[in-house]
Parts: sequence; structure tokens; C-alpha cells
Amino acid sequence: MKKKIFFVLLLIFSLGLKAQTQINSLSNYSWYASDEPKTFNSKLQLSFVKHADYGFPSYGTVLAGGGIINNNNPQDGGVFQLYFPYSEYHGGNAPKIRLGLYNNQGWSNWETFYTSANANKQDIDWKAKSLYVNENIGIGTTSPKSKLDLGSDYSDPSIYPNKITLCSGEENSYFGFGVSINDLDYFSRGNHRFYTEYNGTPGSEKMVIQSNGNVGIGTVSPGNWKLAVNGKVRAKEVKVETGWSDFVFNKEYELPSLQEVDNHIKEKGHLKDIPSAKEVEENGIFLGEMDAKLLQKIEELTLYTIQQEKKIEDQDEEIKKLKLLNEKLLELQNRLEKLEQK
Repeated sequence: MKKKIFFVLLLIFSLGLKAQTQINSLSNYSWYASDEPKTFNSKLQLSFVKHADYGFPSYGTVLAGGGIINNNNPQDGGVFQLYFPYSEYHGGNAPKIRLGLYNNQGWSNWETFYTSANANKQDIDWKAKSLYVNENIGIGTTSPKSKLDLGSDYSDPSIYPNKITLCSGEENSYFGFGVSINDLDYFSRGNHRFYTEYNGTPGSEKMVIQSNGNVGIGTVSPGNWKLAVNGKVRAKEVKVETGWSDFVFNKEYELPSLQEVDNHIKEKGHLKDIPSAKEVEENGIFLGEMDAKLLQKIEELTLYTIQQEKKIEDQDEEIKKLKLLNEKLLELQNRLEKLEQK
């Protein structure tokens, strides 16, 4: 920055020497917005100026001049005006500069002229096309510890703006990042979309978190599902909270007979309350609901098994009785045979 100041001062001094002119101090308010740059060529002048109606940022002192000496064809190019504000209220803290444009195109816009005296003031706005920093940048901190350090102050997620705003239209329409205590916060009025395979194009959207909280992985349209995955999922454990089928063991439950089960299978080709293969292929299944239905069938099967066990026990008892009766009959038969032999 000091080199730039030195260069400008050297330029001003050189203009004064080459044009063989002196710095003429004019009366106050000598210049107006209608003054063309070419009128300052081959001159070096000072004047106290007025506000924007006169073509200047505010009240202050202006050094104006140009080095081209061509009275037959005066040009706007090569002319400058360097403005020094009258006070912080009138003009601010920083000098400004504007240049005459080549081929009589008038004045450029006023641009802030940064110096080591004003560049770091809190109320000075920087404006640049590109900015290169060799080390670290601190925003909200004077001791940045990384390439970009936003300081140690936590941000309140309910307050706009937060730490970083990437795109903003109004308080309730922006996207950005923040840090609240130990959390990294993401803010968006709409959806969070995640792209990969960027190659000069937007790439391919692989994941979306919609504004209603629904998440799509492998799909950009999760619909009404809190989590929609278009692909395979691998997990060590999945917990599903849903209704269960212990009602089968209630006394009021009417257990279908095996004949009814057999008739349903012959007619429909699948168990009652269980979707067919075609239905599953078209609509899928609800994991919790299907587990409950399968449990219902297992519990029904358990009841059938208990019934069969009771029948077997009853049959065993009948067999024992029949065996005992048969033994008695054999004994009577032996006795009869012995009597007949006498």
C-alpha cells in the first residue's frame, strides 16, 4: 500500500515537472459536474469542492490534473481527480480517485483510495475485483489461525445473518453456515441438495434434504417419506417401532380352521393378510407391518401346533386305553381256549 501511495505522489510530481506547471489553488467550489476531464489536461490544480450535485462525493479538497499538452485536440485520457474528504461526516475517512476515460468518454466512477491510515477502519468498505492474501484472513478476529478464520464468537441460529451467508435476498431468504456452541449449523429457506461428478456442469444430484425434513438418497423426490433410498442399504441393526400381533393369544381371537386356511391358499395362492408376490413387486412392503403380520402367522401356527399336541395327547391316552382293553380281551380269549380244551 505504501508503494502505491509513493507511486501516485511520484506521478503527480512528474506531471508537474513535465507540464512545466505549478499547483494552482483555485477559489472554493470552482469545479462542477459538467466539467469535462480534458479541461484539466496540461494543468495541476487544487480546489475545495461541494457535494454530489457538483460531481464530487461530498465536501473536500480535490487535486486535479493531466500531463497531455495538445491544445488542438484536447483529450479526457490521462486526467485524474484525487478527492480528500473534509471530515468523517462529509466524505468519510478515505480518499477517492477518478480518471478521465480514453477517447473523450468522460469520467470513471469514484473509487476508494486505500492507504495504511484508513484501510483497517471498521466503517471502511472494501471493493475489489480480485483479492489475493498470502497468509490468513481473519473476520471477527485479529489473530486468524487458518486461511479463513471467523473468530470464536458463537452465532445464534435465530439471528440473521449467521457466520457465513452465501446468498441472501432478505432476512428470511438466505443460505449460509453458522456455529452454535459445538454444532455446525446449515441454513436454507428451501432444500439442501448435494451434487457430485462436477465437471464444468452442475454434475449429478445424489442427495437432497427437503425443507420439510424429508431426505432422499439416490433420489431427488423422497415424496412423503422421511427417508427414501433408491438403492441397497446395509446396516448392523435396524429398529422399527410399530404395532405388534399378540392379539392372536386373546381369548376373543377367532383362529381360522386349517380347512379355512387350505381353502384360502387354493383360491388366492397366498396366506390370508399376506400380500401376493405381484403386490410386493409393484408396491413393496412396510417392514414393520410385514413383521407384525408374519408374527401373527407364527402365533397362529403356534396355536395350531398346541391344538395338534393336545389331540396327540388325547389320542395317546385313547391308545393306552385300547391297549389295556386289548390285553384284557387277549387274557379272556386265553381263558376261553383253556376251558374249551377241558
